[in-house]
Amino acid sequence: MQIGGSTAIITGASSGIGREVAREFARRGANVVLASRSRDALDRLAGELISLPGRVFVAPTDVTERLSVEALVRRTSEEFGGIEILVNNAGVGLFAPIADGNPDNARYLFDVNFWGAFNCIQAVVPYMRDAGRAHIVNVSSIAGHISPPYMGMYSATKHALAAVSDSLRTELAGTGIGVSTVYPGLTE
Repeated sequence: MQIGGSTAIITGASSGIGREVAREFARRGANVVLASRSRDALDRLAGELISLPGRVFVAPTDVTERLSVEALVRRTSEEFGGIEILVNNAGVGLFAPIADGNPDNARYLFDVNFWGAFNCIQAVVPYMRDAGRAHIVNVSSIAGHISPPYMGMYSATKHALAAVSDSLRTELAGTGIGVSTVYPGLTE
């Protein structure tokens, strides 16, 4: 997939992996749509990227809110005329026991790590079909393969995202939309 000249939505762009992906895509000439809940962090990053070849668009978004995601995708398409790349990177962690863990924390974890990515996929695929060539990158975790103690709920969200990625890859075969899953280890 050609990155230069493409339009990429990056969720969780305000820090960590998302921030670095945004930097790299902008260096390669992509139009970068920075999405996360933290407008201040997105504005700071946009200021750092402004001198790079790609255009930067700040879009404060809560991936757990479907209408917010739909607005993000619609605004991106209106601003750039299409969407070729989605990097589903928004995520939160949880280090807690399963037997005694707080169910509200587990629900929130699934809302962000799984349902947030699901919302983004469903919102962007119709636009990507129109583009004829596009790619979805779902950021899972090594914990999507291995479930360490006290990370079982987090691992479950990443296993679920990997399963959806595998099915989606087959479902979209022949449409020009590729699907990749990445499995990073611990990052800052």
